[in-house]
Amino acid sequence: MKRTVIGVTIAVLVVAAIVAMRPRPLVVGMAVVERRDVQEFIAEEGKARLPDGKETLVDMPISGTIETVPVEVGDPVKRGDVLARIDPHPLEQQIAALEARVRQAQAQTQGVDAAKPKDEDIEAARARVAEVENTLAAAEAEREIARVGYEDAQRDLNRFLRLREAGAVSQSELEAAQVRATSATRALERAAAVEAAAHNARGQAQLAFESLVKAVDDNEYLREVHAEEAVGIAAQIASLERDLAKTVVHAPMDGVVLEKHATDRRVLAAGTPLLKLGAARAPEIEIDVLSEEAGRIAEGAPVEIYGPAVGETIL
Repeated sequence: MKRTVIGVTIAVLVVAAIVAMRPRPLVVGMAVVERRDVQEFIAEEGKARLPDGKETLVDMPISGTIETVPVEVGDPVKRGDVLARIDPHPLEQQIAALEARVRQAQAQTQGVDAAKPKDEDIEAARARVAEVENTLAAAEAEREIARVGYEDAQRDLNRFLRLREAGAVSQSELEAAQVRATSATRALERAAAVEAAAHNARGQAQLAFESLVKAVDDNEYLREVHAEEAVGIAAQIASLERDLAKTVVHAPMDGVVLEKHATDRRVLAAGTPLLKLGAARAPEIEIDVLSEEAGRIAEGAPVEIYGPAVGETIL
């Protein structure tokens, strides 16, 4: 029984060994045979450079703090793409302050206009001057009449005094002449006072008229001052707004970033270089080819160029 078991075991091992030593079948792919063109090519690494005039330097358009430069060397860019952003807050604050000054100047102009004398007030003052001129003329005429009456009364009084000394007139006649002379004196004094009052009134009316005219001139002057101030401030605002528009730097051309000179959060002066761009579609490619390969290249053969800046280009 034991011999039978041992024999069977040996037989099994022999069979297993034979099976293990047999070569395994190969898995092969199958395809339909067809005629195709075989492309022969030479792959080499080259150096790209741009001819003169195909590079553009992008610099800081204004002085300020760079917020971000979102491109890196080798990045392709399109005309109008954002290349850099400059902090706009200082300019915005200056514009806001100047706009407040414009509003102040406008308010001052309105105040000047409100304080400006009205045309009817000036005409009334001119009419008052004419009125007191007429009053003064009448007062001067009355004083002249009173002067003549005074002189006549004084002559009569002097004559009656001489006649009284000679006994040619009575005492009552002399006293009547003295009363007329006193009345004439008082009339002259009243006429002189009226004339003086008329002169004073004319001076006051003329001064009031001239003050109104001067006020008009002063108001016009102040109005012009405030208006010119507002114009000057508006010009400053326009200049700052132009600078504000430059806080976003755009690509001036299609191309690729060749150099990057600035980093984020740096304070730079106007004119400081930021980036250098090159025209990606106008490169000069220089490739070193082995002499045994050069004979396989025909003039005018297509060239495929691959790169991160140019993508895939077939020339």
